[in-house]
Amino acid sequence: SEDLASVEFNDEDGSNNNEGVCSSTLSGPCAPIAVVGHTCVVVQKGQKQIMLVIFGHSEKYGYLSTVQEYEFETSSWTTALSRGAVVNGVYGHTAVWDPSTSLVYIHGGLKSEGSNNHVIPHLITYNPNTHIWSLRRPAPVPRFLHSSVLVGGLMLVFGGNTHNDTAYSYGAKCYSADFIAYDITCDRWYSLSALPRLFLDVARYGHSATVSQDSMYVIGGFNGKMLGSVLKYTLGECKSQSSKECLGSYPGRKCVWNRILQRCEAWSNNDKTPYDECDLMTDKTNLTALCEQQSSCQSCVHNTYQCFWCGQECSHNKCSDNTK
Repeated sequence: SEDLASVEFNDEDGSNNNEGVCSSTLSGPCAPIAVVGHTCVVVQKGQKQIMLVIFGHSEKYGYLSTVQEYEFETSSWTTALSRGAVVNGVYGHTAVWDPSTSLVYIHGGLKSEGSNNHVIPHLITYNPNTHIWSLRRPAPVPRFLHSSVLVGGLMLVFGGNTHNDTAYSYGAKCYSADFIAYDITCDRWYSLSALPRLFLDVARYGHSATVSQDSMYVIGGFNGKMLGSVLKYTLGECKSQSSKECLGSYPGRKCVWNRILQRCEAWSNNDKTPYDECDLMTDKTNLTALCEQQSSCQSCVHNTYQCFWCGQECSHNKCSDNTK
């Protein structure tokens, strides 16, 4: 066993390496920036792994829309110069790294606008190699202080707080037991099967989650009192007998239809067998409204909504004839 008395914690703030020189590529805050309510993910950037510190709240700068990069080999910090869609800093969001798309998926959070705070349903991606932001389809319900994990082509999102405690509630839950999934390939959100009856209330926020051997573990949280419980969710199997049932079922993992063997199988990024990956169910997302909400050219063209920038406005599919 490890001798905890010999464990040493070092302050990797980069002060010894930068010698007082700002390591930021921006004219704003210089990394490392002290933050709370942020996320950290380890990603592959070129031939090396780095850590990204995404968003969060700073006592000095407020809500940050920055990405701080930490290089393990040199113990150095930089603030990335990002481009693409215009993003706002949030607090209490989640971030997961997907090696198959080389993107970080950031979901939800609490956003500040002036004196008001808003819980958001947004899903955005960040490419650490190109520093480009892009918008994906938002979730059906906004939330923050939830958990997200990546399992075989799906981002599983559990719990969280779906309304801001400082504002009037219109029925949204403080402690949510929602269990939803985002299909990365199909750019769709789905509700997972209802949780079985349990001897304890699983609703919570402020918890954490991880994945090990085809199981998702949810640890701790708050539901009016501090929780010390550990919930285990075991992923189901892909065993539907038809293509329609297979592509529409989400037993905690992404299922695909093998066109050659005519059977339902679990998604694998390394398998090149011809598969049907997305169902033909009509997408109810109002893409027209999502495009019209984009007020900048950058956000209009960096998303999955099929938007076009038409001079002074963003439009879905095409520009109108009278738009110059």
